[in-house]
Amino acid sequence: MAEKTGTSADGFIQSQEELDHLMYGVYPSSRNGCGWVAAYNVQHYLGNCDDPEMVFREMCDMLPFQGKRGTPFPVMAAYFRRRCIPVRRIYGTPELLDRLALKNQVSCGILRYAEERIPHYVTFFRVEGEGEARFRFLNVNEGKEDFVSDMQAFRRAHVTERLMIRILLFERGAGQGKEQGKHKETVASGASFVKAQ
Repeated sequence: MAEKTGTSADGFIQSQEELDHLMYGVYPSSRNGCGWVAAYNVQHYLGNCDDPEMVFREMCDMLPFQGKRGTPFPVMAAYFRRRCIPVRRIYGTPELLDRLALKNQVSCGILRYAEERIPHYVTFFRVEGEGEARFRFLNVNEGKEDFVSDMQAFRRAHVTERLMIRILLFERGAGQGKEQGKHKETVASGASFVKAQ
């Protein structure tokens, strides 16, 4: 885990806590940047983008209310539509997560939920070869920045409010994609943007 930069060895942003230096509207990304961080992590997972700065700038341009309400769910969906990336929007109770995971309907997604009354976005994607459906979760909270769990355990530990959850689902290979070689070359430059100057 790359604690000083908030990025993992494979190029994902693990923690928004390291992003005080990036203003997302009127607040630093450490406070309300979970939306753009989740968007970048999905783009990186899909192989479409290794440049967090590009995603950050695009999301800043779309951010309403100067970011005082974080990133509204419709803005998240609009970001991916604008980039021609197919996405399914799903609304429901927290238990919906369990049903989706059991039906093998989830390969990658962004989840908006509330933990201790604080709304938050996380990226999750299926971990292959684990037998039962297990997922890697990114940017959850302190001490759980990057971990693997089944969906039910995640829900019980983190989705503490009985509010409606919102999910964006993606399939690997969605969008433009790129060659693996390019992917490896640009991870380091992304990490330098995320790291405080």
